[in-house]
Amino acid sequence: MKRKNSSFGKAFLSKKRFALAEIAIVLCSLFLVAIPGITAEQTTQKVVSTSTTASEDDYVLGVYGNANEDDTIDMRDLTYVKLIFFGKKPETELADAKYDGEINPLDFVQIKMIIVGKEKELTVLGNDPMKKSQNLAVTIKKPVNRIVIADIWAYREAEALRALNVADKIVGVTEEVREKKVEFPELCELPSIGKAFGWSPDFEAILDLKPDLLMVMPSPGRVDYAEKLPGVTVLCLDLVSPTRESIPERMMVRGYIFDREEEAREYGEWHDDVMKTINEAINEQTTGISEDDLPRVVYGGPSDGNKLFRVHIGSTIGQLLDYIPCKNIGKNLPQPRGAHPKVDVEWLLMQDPEVIICPITWGSSSGYETDDTVEAKQNIQNICELPGFEGVTAVKDGKVYALFSITGPGYPINIAYLAKIIYHDLALDPYAIHQEYLDRFQHIDFDVHEQGVFVYPPLE
Repeated sequence: MKRKNSSFGKAFLSKKRFALAEIAIVLCSLFLVAIPGITAEQTTQKVVSTSTTASEDDYVLGVYGNANEDDTIDMRDLTYVKLIFFGKKPETELADAKYDGEINPLDFVQIKMIIVGKEKELTVLGNDPMKKSQNLAVTIKKPVNRIVIADIWAYREAEALRALNVADKIVGVTEEVREKKVEFPELCELPSIGKAFGWSPDFEAILDLKPDLLMVMPSPGRVDYAEKLPGVTVLCLDLVSPTRESIPERMMVRGYIFDREEEAREYGEWHDDVMKTINEAINEQTTGISEDDLPRVVYGGPSDGNKLFRVHIGSTIGQLLDYIPCKNIGKNLPQPRGAHPKVDVEWLLMQDPEVIICPITWGSSSGYETDDTVEAKQNIQNICELPGFEGVTAVKDGKVYALFSITGPGYPINIAYLAKIIYHDLALDPYAIHQEYLDRFQHIDFDVHEQGVFVYPPLE
């Protein structure tokens, strides 16, 4: 496994020698004969311009071989890497398809193999799970047939892999995934690698499962899986910090790793369609509203015996509030470790929030795993009964809600729920969006109108 810290724009070794030029011509000729599967249709449709760059696309696909740094690997990348080789285009890091520090004919071969799905290994630009650096290049042997998913966000990795139709390749999961019998019925009987909470995985159990790939999420300073599991390929492709660019790109990288590019594209199209629908509905609702008149919103709950209020500005939902026009109370507060600052209840009273949102539970099973609303009701009641809160606008108007956090590839669902909570008259049906996601990408027999607790009180 090749695993190195990486940043865009590394310098390559010299490669303009005449001998290599001859090799390039020979290899290109051989592959034109040997791989006719790269059709003329693809060439005419995709070879638009050899100068295509990431500035024209929504994201840069973090796969080595993406020479022109757009959102896919196709014949344009082969053209671009040849132009780099002959000194006609500037070097890009992702052009080094073989990840050997040189631009040479081997990169031509690797790019062609990626295009036809015959590559024996693939180097991708992942996240550093320990957060010691921003990016980490990891080389993965293909095919990947045995996957173990680890850490506290393992259930979101399971969701992503199921969306790509490769959940059957998962051979080991955390105890927390096994406990989600409704959401992951097909995974709850798999071997356990221990509990994720507490950051104490069973490394011996992981080794016994002989994984081709161990998938993790960022856990700064917590568990260095690569150090504890020598010889195991460890990959972190963050699904915890959602943005409109990062989640589709991370899903597409998975698509290339598991030869599920079409499934990844289908997810990306769903993602973009949903985000467009949400944005159009919000724009229609908020046209003419000045910034001063945007609703004041806070996400969090009581703490320290109701003396303080913990504002969850660093949580997934706290971040997703940035997608919705509102005044996110506490957004600019200093964030301690854990990213959830505490404020005096009196301070929050002075802010007079118009909408208050709290987690649907405080740590117990929720969302898909229960139909019981008792705890959601109790959390709302605890907020309404805080000293002086009877005069808060959100309490008087009945706009205190409990919301289940949906992270990972399903995060647009949470944006839809949030938008409907904040703008109750919004022409948007978050339940329909949620159901479509489950039917198309999760393939479980679940009716969000009749099962689970995702938002309380229910939205009309």
